[in-house]
Amino acid sequence: MDKILKFFIYQLIIILVLSNVSLQAQISDDNKSIVGSNVYYWFYIKLNKSSHISIKQVGKEIKSGSLNEFIEDHRQGLKYGKIFIGPFYQESQVQQSQLLYKYAGKKGRIPGLALESEGEETEYSFFYIKPFFVDNDQEIILERIPSRVASGTQSDFREMLDIGLDFEQLAVGPFFRHELAEKSKFAFGNIVESIPENEIDSLKSKKLKRMAKKWRSLKFKIVRHPDSEDPSNFAYRFSTRFPRKYFASNAIQTITINANYNDFNSAQQSFTLQGDQVIDNNYVVSSQMSRVYIRIFHFDRYEGAKIRGFLLESFIYNDAEMIELEPIYFKVK
Repeated sequence: MDKILKFFIYQLIIILVLSNVSLQAQISDDNKSIVGSNVYYWFYIKLNKSSHISIKQVGKEIKSGSLNEFIEDHRQGLKYGKIFIGPFYQESQVQQSQLLYKYAGKKGRIPGLALESEGEETEYSFFYIKPFFVDNDQEIILERIPSRVASGTQSDFREMLDIGLDFEQLAVGPFFRHELAEKSKFAFGNIVESIPENEIDSLKSKKLKRMAKKWRSLKFKIVRHPDSEDPSNFAYRFSTRFPRKYFASNAIQTITINANYNDFNSAQQSFTLQGDQVIDNNYVVSSQMSRVYIRIFHFDRYEGAKIRGFLLESFIYNDAEMIELEPIYFKVK
């Protein structure tokens, strides 16, 4: 592909990402730790050290542990030229990602990669980071690229990975769920810059904790929206009002809505909001005024199954700290 054409496509992708991620990690013990009992999986890649970056090696080992353990592995790995990709929820997701990085820049079918049928493509989430090699050393420094998490098919991720490498950018993913990409972005952000331990901005921390305490006081409304439905899905209108001074100006919040069908959960829908001092191009909620947020969500129809309720899960973070919020459950009336 002609270099000029590649540049045009790359700029177009960046624009779409921007219109559609930092400091040493501190996972808060207040409320619920984002680490919880979750087990995550990850692997590493190495880049060629030259004027044009490319994938040099894809590690075969799959590591597992908490989010804190992933962040620590990532921090230590950068000193030796390793970029850890993750965290993922399942080993099978790691294996698929390993193949995508292994065959980066190559055309055609990837041996062993699970292909999706046309019209049934899964939507994945991913984001860009910019790596730099330290002069005369194997250590890598990461520069954040302010943008919201992008989404697309497996093929979209392959294209973003290939084009990004041409312009010294590394696509990270693909993640099966949006909120996992946000956790990864938090983890990557905590590698971008560093500050001495115990010098986390106390004011930022207080504002984040204050926001966490106000979470349960928000009034949510989820109602059926038949006008937006088709035979394959249910549509629901989600709305809430964020009161003045709820949103910390430097905070990001991801909310996931899990639809409860009879006795099983499915069709998670996630979205991300940000304070007015964050530059990631998510929906902005000002700390200085009250703001109403409304969105229509679609959930798949299953034969013989009805939606009984919705479970709202959420976490908030800034450039140094992340807090998991208490889940909220709604019954369908």
